[in-house]
Amino acid sequence: ESAVGEWLARFPSMREVARKYVWFEPMMSAIGRQLLGEVGWGLKSRMITGALLSVVDQISDLLVAWYYLSSSNSDNHIYGYLTIGMVAVNIFFSTIVALINHHKNPKAMLWDLLWIFAGMKPLKDAMVVTSGGEKKGILSPILEMTFYKLVEMFAEAIPACCVQVYALILSEDRKTGVVLSALLAAFTTGFNVAIMSYDMDTSPSNRKNSPWIYGYIPDKNRERTVVFLCMIINSAMVVLSRALTVVFMCLVDIRIALGWLLFELFLYLLYKVLRRDFRYWIPFHSVASLAIAFIGRVICKVVTDFTAMPHFRHPFELGGFYWTLNLILTQISLFISAYVYVENGDGEMRDEMVWKLISLLFGVWLVTFCVFLSFIKRSYLHTFISSMTGWGYTTFLFHSFPDDQQKAECLFSVHRCHWKGIESEVEEWVLKNWDGWVNDKQQWFEDIKASIPEELKLKAGGEGVALSSERSTK
Repeated sequence: ESAVGEWLARFPSMREVARKYVWFEPMMSAIGRQLLGEVGWGLKSRMITGALLSVVDQISDLLVAWYYLSSSNSDNHIYGYLTIGMVAVNIFFSTIVALINHHKNPKAMLWDLLWIFAGMKPLKDAMVVTSGGEKKGILSPILEMTFYKLVEMFAEAIPACCVQVYALILSEDRKTGVVLSALLAAFTTGFNVAIMSYDMDTSPSNRKNSPWIYGYIPDKNRERTVVFLCMIINSAMVVLSRALTVVFMCLVDIRIALGWLLFELFLYLLYKVLRRDFRYWIPFHSVASLAIAFIGRVICKVVTDFTAMPHFRHPFELGGFYWTLNLILTQISLFISAYVYVENGDGEMRDEMVWKLISLLFGVWLVTFCVFLSFIKRSYLHTFISSMTGWGYTTFLFHSFPDDQQKAECLFSVHRCHWKGIESEVEEWVLKNWDGWVNDKQQWFEDIKASIPEELKLKAGGEGVALSSERSTK
């Protein structure tokens, strides 16, 4: 589907054929699967390259840790321990994701854990996605890979970059390998951010089911390449800028850094709570859903702080307005932290060097971000300032889609609180159409039936239908 989607995007005449004849795109997808596998070579090369960079980044982190631990200067040992600790935290959070994703499939869970502890989970995920692997947990292969990448960035790549920048500023002996490791962490993060945002946006299914958010990347190859490169450089500059912000504050007083980071996080969570948008979209319906909502919100906020990942302007995540506000605050805090460091720091870096460095990072970020905005489709610029909530977007999709399949997927693939405000309307719609769905025996209904709340199934089809559906999911 991805390969066919990219092919249709390049040839407007073929897009017209696909619009006119509904069978054309599925037919071409079937032919494509026979000839090239499940995805196009462009997507395959991006996935494999991103996975290899993630593995290389982990190896470089361990080598840097070994360098600091073997240093004759005992003050450097702490950087080695911190780096190893971040790798361990990444493994811990990845294990949590595996336990949640495969809690009904112990065999798949065990295999995932083996890949995680071997440090090769990014490669495994890339191979599954590029080979068209089937869904084995609560997350699809592409979403599973995305979640693991987010965990890796949150728990290892971002903190490791901060530690290495901190060590570089304090160290008198700045080895080239350590400098390259910090840059590798920043650009690997930028590359992964670009991959996730690009592939989520160009996914045919995403553009079909959520065309108001997905579709900002242009259709022509040249423009796509420019946007992709801008996302890599832009995210890498934000990683380095944010790392310097944290480091400058830590060098003055670590309490200032912690206070600032916690204050920003508190404002974001308060913003979500006040707008009744705190609960995360993942459809967990137990007490654990609150813990998952908190963890999910924190991870998304921190990753956005350090990467400016365009995908997180989605109403289910930060939302367009807060995403843009967050980006502006990130750049402002860079200059504030630099000023505080110059005025109150111990002079580990010369003042002139501080201002040159942050001016370079800000300048490169500003240029690439402006180029990015000028090359994306203008009809999507409003999504970067939209104030729509997650539940508001679900309601909007339900009212906008004419097709029952799309309505069902937008409702029952997210947490119930996202459509609580229109629950009576949803119930009326389900009761009205249930018999037709059952009699037609369409595959989409069989796939989504297990996600429909039991009380709705009982009301619509009787207790026998609900119980048989429950047995089929076990």
